[in-house]
Amino acid sequence: MALSIVKIKTKTDWTMLGIAAVFVLLCVWFSAKWNFANALSTRAGQKEVADLAVSLAPSDPQTRFAAAAIYGRTFEPADLDRSLAEYERVAALSPNNFLCWLELGRARERNGDRSGAELALKRALELAPNYADVQWAYGNTLVRAGKVDEGLAQINSAARTNVRFVLPAVGIAMEIFAGDASVVRQQLGDTTAVNMALADYLARQKRFDEAVAAWRSKPAGPPDADVKDLGNRLLSSLLAAKQYRAASAVFSDLYGPQDESPAVGRILDGGFEAGVKLKGARDFEWQIAEGAEPQIAISRTQKHGGDNSLYLVFNTTQAADIRPLGQLVAVEPGAVYDVEIFYRSELKKGVTVRWDIVNAMDGVAIASSEPIELISDWKALSIKFTAPASTDGVILRLVRDRCPSPVCPISGSVWFDDVSIKKL
Repeated sequence: MALSIVKIKTKTDWTMLGIAAVFVLLCVWFSAKWNFANALSTRAGQKEVADLAVSLAPSDPQTRFAAAAIYGRTFEPADLDRSLAEYERVAALSPNNFLCWLELGRARERNGDRSGAELALKRALELAPNYADVQWAYGNTLVRAGKVDEGLAQINSAARTNVRFVLPAVGIAMEIFAGDASVVRQQLGDTTAVNMALADYLARQKRFDEAVAAWRSKPAGPPDADVKDLGNRLLSSLLAAKQYRAASAVFSDLYGPQDESPAVGRILDGGFEAGVKLKGARDFEWQIAEGAEPQIAISRTQKHGGDNSLYLVFNTTQAADIRPLGQLVAVEPGAVYDVEIFYRSELKKGVTVRWDIVNAMDGVAIASSEPIELISDWKALSIKFTAPASTDGVILRLVRDRCPSPVCPISGSVWFDDVSIKKL
């Protein structure tokens, strides 16, 4: 590319060149100043830095937006006023940005200007009619203003657009309609997401039968990730409330298949065909606590039925040295049951072990098996018990049998297999 030389001959030419140079320098200065302020705003964490950024670029909406956010986080009255003023300025500088109007609406709401908040959020909705956060904020403001029908329509739209709003939407609707789940379904839709959220809400309100009914309205088949997450929350609520029959039904839906899942009056994997978990066992699976005694494994060489049995090796002199082993079982209150357990033993000495039936409500033993024999080929133990009227869950638990003192030796091997329960 050839270079050309321009000769400046007159005073006018020099004047024009000077003006151009000054203009370029001013552009560079203002651009640098604006960009520096903008960069400061993106890293601002203190009010002093925000003030400096605003002073350098008072007409930059991003700089003022950052300042508004910083002042709004302190929740001090004077700072909330400053935050609101900054959001007002941001909306004026960037009138077609829905985010500016959304935050202005929230700021006005925080400052007690509900009608102003409604206007700002309405403008945000006009600019972003399908954005869930805007629908949610506008809907809540309308509900608080007493415009329930309009507000609930916006809340419903937000919940349909983004699943994270379903749970709080159901909570708001249940408050509005005095806890009437059928009306909430009419308003928000009788969908899987709404029913799962209802199940969670009803469980927290201790309306357990309704919660399980809402849960079981879901489509057949394995639940997706969102439904499974809500199901686990429901399961935790039911277990915490000691609602074991309901919990076993939800557990079965989450972790089927049906014939291998817990149910009322069913022991899960009594033949140990699926093995046992030393860590991370789920609530209705075999539970084995941490510890060294006894050593626990699956045996394929000794078994009463199927392919496996549970193999325990004891070698201790202390009564307390036995880690808990057991399973939670859902039962009908007041019903009579018989538990059958097959065992084989090769114990050398000492006080042996037995199985207890424990009330899951309070941990009190309600029935016990005979202690196992020191030496025995495969033999059945039987425990007949009546489920307490106050609970629908029991725990089948292996324990030491009545040690006379803390020093209580036991050594040798025991196998358990084909553990079952039946209602009489």
